[in-house]
Amino acid sequence: MFLLGLGLSFAISTITASNHRLSLQSDGTVTLTFIFLMISIIMSLVLAFLFQFRITKVHGVALLCLYACFIVSVAICTIIS
Repeated sequence: MFLLGLGLSFAISTITASNHRLSLQSDGTVTLTFIFLMISIIMSLVLAFLFQFRITKVHGVALLCLYACFIVSVAICTIIS
């Protein structure tokens, strides 16, 4: 759902822009968010394949730990910059 909302908002912004281009200001948190998103997607695909496409408590705990690492990383990145 998050990706749909993110893509839709970017599409609307691009369509309504006069030159049909969208400029983004990149900082450390954007890069960090993308990295954690890719880790989450790859980890979910691997775990789903390993557990025969059944979502288990291991998968849930792994995602919660990844989310906790993400929150701490963003907090540190925000404090540093």
